[in-house]
Amino acid sequence: MSMRLDWSRFGDIARRLPVEAGALVRTTAYNIEKRSKSSMRQAKHGRAYERGFTKSGRARKAHRASAPGEAPAIDTGALVNSIHTEFLTATSAVVYTNQEYAQALEYGSKRMAARPFFTPAAEISFEEMLESMSDIERRLGA
Repeated sequence: MSMRLDWSRFGDIARRLPVEAGALVRTTAYNIEKRSKSSMRQAKHGRAYERGFTKSGRARKAHRASAPGEAPAIDTGALVNSIHTEFLTATSAVVYTNQEYAQALEYGSKRMAARPFFTPAAEISFEEMLESMSDIERRLGA
């Protein structure tokens, strides 16, 4: 059995790979951000309660909390509005929130079961990224 290498394509591959990988990183990061926010907007199945009162003592707003395992319900909007994507390099990104309570929601605490929103979004997006990376490999290797 013999193997033949086509060295003439390496320059083209070396030029195109960072561009293709960078585009994939951008798409994946934005998908994680979009999915984590979208999961909070879905219907919730936790406890329903009323928040705040008018001067006359009437309840102002009904709120339905998330059930354990569901993404957090949107109440004030602080968490969902704090989720952002930052690009560190052409092929490196971070999706983050600066809300201190986000970690307790994502992983749970002694007093509350987890309400993950980043992990499910990242897992789905990672699987899509792997498929897309395989497509890039096939295109560049063809």
